[in-house]
Amino acid sequence: MNDLKNSTNNNLSDEEINKLRDAVLKWIELKKDDKNITPRQKFKLETKKITEKKSEPEMEPKLPQLTGKYIKKFWPGFLRLPKLPQNKKTLILSILIFLITATIIFFLSGLYYFAWDNQITKLITKIIPLPAAVVNFQIATYTDWQKQVNTLSNFYQQEKEKNSDLIIPSLKEAKNHVLERLIDYQILKQAAMKYQISVSQQEIDQQINKLIAELGSRETLEKQLNDLYKWTINDFTNEIIKPLIVKNKLGIAITLDDKINQATREKAQEILDEVKAKPEEFSELAKKYSEDVTSDLGGDLGYFGLGQMVPEFEQAAFALGVGQISDLVKTKFGFHIIKVEEKITEPEQQTTLIRARHILIRGKDLDSYLDELKKQAVIWRLISTKN
Repeated sequence: MNDLKNSTNNNLSDEEINKLRDAVLKWIELKKDDKNITPRQKFKLETKKITEKKSEPEMEPKLPQLTGKYIKKFWPGFLRLPKLPQNKKTLILSILIFLITATIIFFLSGLYYFAWDNQITKLITKIIPLPAAVVNFQIATYTDWQKQVNTLSNFYQQEKEKNSDLIIPSLKEAKNHVLERLIDYQILKQAAMKYQISVSQQEIDQQINKLIAELGSRETLEKQLNDLYKWTINDFTNEIIKPLIVKNKLGIAITLDDKINQATREKAQEILDEVKAKPEEFSELAKKYSEDVTSDLGGDLGYFGLGQMVPEFEQAAFALGVGQISDLVKTKFGFHIIKVEEKITEPEQQTTLIRARHILIRGKDLDSYLDELKKQAVIWRLISTKN
């Protein structure tokens, strides 16, 4: 020990020893103060130390943005309805689909098989244009079919009341008749579209005015339509007048169509060659070949003046001399071969009358043409006419 002390004393000066002793005493004193200091005093000391440090720029605190990701992360159930188990959702959806499908099947079965006719079916079929038949992918509506069935049934009932012995068609026959009539009208309309046939209001008014003139008044026409068919004039126009005008125009268009009537033209040309080879036998050849009501008379048309024949026929006839025979003359009736027998001029009246014969070879018949179209058409009859 003495050796250590001596060794230390030898290495340190008195001044250094004094400094070391003061440091040890100060350390011991500091430890005593730490034990006696209160928490409040300790907090002040720590605060003082912090403020004495070099001040740093303060950062403004930022609040987290309430984005969708933030909400999903920290509040996963926020504003979310409770989820149903997947199997329950599938079950509910399956039940709904089944109920809807069953309702549709039930309704369509009643509509198409049993031909329901009540306020509900009328409302639904008026809103939704359900088909009674489909013709070349164009529909004839169920509403039109049901309306025409009711109209026809009412007409038959009216006739039965007038004549109790009258045999009227059954409801089944009436339904089938109306369905086929709608199909035929669809084919007629499609053919008319091909030839760009339309009906003007003027043409409709002309037909209505003819009927009014025959019956005496518009009120009489309205009353008869209502009593017989439960129709208004507008119904009558759509069901009768328009189809009639379209059919007449289509008949003319088909007769004038060279493509459709190629075979007819060839036949007419062969007859013309025979007539020109034997002009003296015109009357006999007319009886043999003509398709007109005058065939039994040898094609004799009698006397006629300007404005009495269709323009094409009239123009050709008045251009011929007595005894001359025309080439083929095409009109809305078909192909004509004309022979002028006599011309009479009346100086006082400044008119000329012609007596002529003709041979008519009719063009394609409208009804047979429509029958051919019907055989070629794709038709779905959706309504059962068994009941």
